[in-house]
Amino acid sequence: MQILEPPPFSDQDAEADYYEDLCERGTEGEKLAAREKLAQLLYKRAMERQHQTNPKAVLPPANAEELLRAASLLERNVLDGYEDARQLGFLCHIYRAQGRYRLAKELSGVSDGLKAGTH
Repeated sequence: MQILEPPPFSDQDAEADYYEDLCERGTEGEKLAAREKLAQLLYKRAMERQHQTNPKAVLPPANAEELLRAASLLERNVLDGYEDARQLGFLCHIYRAQGRYRLAKELSGVSDGLKAGTH
């Protein structure tokens, strides 16, 4: 699952637009990779915004929305049958950032099982 040679991007918005388009129009493999990449961009944007506003604060609504979108992109990959330990670990990380600790813990067991080859 990978995207061959994406074009150079002028900024994060252009990069996000590129991956949004691939999520809609790409092949199945490109869609999987684009959702993961877009989730990474949204997570990064949310964390940067949180750090700029107040690093010790609970996530503001704008950041919560970006994290929700990032989680939904990765959840879609799982629903489409793509179970990768690294991606599931990242989804656990997003769940923790959202305060969804129980869900993160449950998914962490699946991710660990995939790493160990027992799932």
